[in-house]
Amino acid sequence: MNVFDTLPRDFFRPLAAKGAEVYLNVLFTIWEAQRFNPLLERTTLLSHIHDILLHPDALQATEEDIRENAERSGRAIGSTTSDRAGEIILYLLQRGWLREEEPTEFVRVYTLPHYAQKVLEVLSAIGSRESLRIRGLVYSIRELLVPAATGEDIEVRVPEAYRQTLQLRSGLSELQDRMREHIQQVAQQKQTSKVLAHLSGYYDLVSDVSYKQLKTTDHVSRFRPQISDAIAKLDDGQRLLPVARKMHALGEASTESEALHQLEGEIAFIREQFEILHAHLSTLDELNSRYTDTVTQAVQRDIYAQSTISGRFQTFLQEKLHTRVLRDDEVSEDIKELIDLFTFSYVEGNSLSSPKSAPHLFSGDEAPAVERIEPQEKGEVNAEMFSQLRDASIMSRGEIAQFVLRQLHDRQEMCASEIPLKDVKVDMPRIMLIWAYGDGSLGYYVCQLPDTSWIENVELNLGLQDFLICKGHSQKEKRK
Repeated sequence: MNVFDTLPRDFFRPLAAKGAEVYLNVLFTIWEAQRFNPLLERTTLLSHIHDILLHPDALQATEEDIRENAERSGRAIGSTTSDRAGEIILYLLQRGWLREEEPTEFVRVYTLPHYAQKVLEVLSAIGSRESLRIRGLVYSIRELLVPAATGEDIEVRVPEAYRQTLQLRSGLSELQDRMREHIQQVAQQKQTSKVLAHLSGYYDLVSDVSYKQLKTTDHVSRFRPQISDAIAKLDDGQRLLPVARKMHALGEASTESEALHQLEGEIAFIREQFEILHAHLSTLDELNSRYTDTVTQAVQRDIYAQSTISGRFQTFLQEKLHTRVLRDDEVSEDIKELIDLFTFSYVEGNSLSSPKSAPHLFSGDEAPAVERIEPQEKGEVNAEMFSQLRDASIMSRGEIAQFVLRQLHDRQEMCASEIPLKDVKVDMPRIMLIWAYGDGSLGYYVCQLPDTSWIENVELNLGLQDFLICKGHSQKEKRK
């Protein structure tokens, strides 16, 4: 595919010229006017361009291009604004942006070629920063493919689903790029007011328009399996062969094999895009989270810099030094006044944060000596620790559940204080675990008792408030 088989070789030259802004203004004006009348008379066109050339510097911006174009054609150019307007029409005609049609009633008329209209449409979307609308595309693709899987209008539905899938992929890619661009922009803001203004713009242009709509209106988790099922049914060469013959008969393909290859390629593309759709959505979630984190960090930096002496002084030095270390002879007097051999201070009488103590030199205190532990004592400590670990290791969740059910037996509930304490080193931790595991997942649940006694053990110096142990998984079962 060669684009310049359709576009003239000098087509993009006006966009790279010194007067590019003026030429684009002219072309957008013609494009808007063509919505009401596809053919514009020369007098109307001259009037539009004349108004644009009245703007400051418009004549000077187009001087060089128009003069060069006239010298190449061996013509002399006029000095009036109307003469310049006529030269711009000729310049755009020669570059392929305008086309002169057959005169009607002896009046010269012009129009924009189809390729020029497409380019202007793209440039308009870029200039207005309008996000590609992707809301409803997943639902629309599903509505096209599900009936097609039953054999209904396959030659119409599959190409249209392919076109909308292309639009969905472009929209997701553009949305990701917009999010990355906003992250970079907000990270460069230094004032909270500008950060919050940028946040508002992000929600208006990106989050609310595209991201939230995609997450809330298309129900990807529900529609994607239906699309995958429909694609699996359509991916059958024998089933597509009659459709390919029909497309060939209608003149939509030169041969049946070409039509079949087109359908198979479109179906494969749709299947591939919906297989990786989850990865695209995960990337969008990550970028949205990164933007929120970047906004939070930017606001925190500004608040820190505006509310503390150290933050103000750090901000001041960053602005003065620009992260470059200066020599003594380069440091200005206003910075020298702020620098002390022992402390840094910001000369600001109205600072929101005042120093907590007077400046003083740092002096380190001697660290206390570490008490030496004899090997025999160390062995006794280790033995005691291993004994406690062995005692605790027997109390797994399953054993706690069995222990509780044995204690309850045929009773529906009992107080924890009713559990006999045979070995306090085991039974007291066990009662604590009964309380910790009493969420209903082990066949019992626990409830606090108002104004009850405590279960205490003097030997372990341990105690806990008495509680109620009930059979079942929740209090609702008890009410029933």
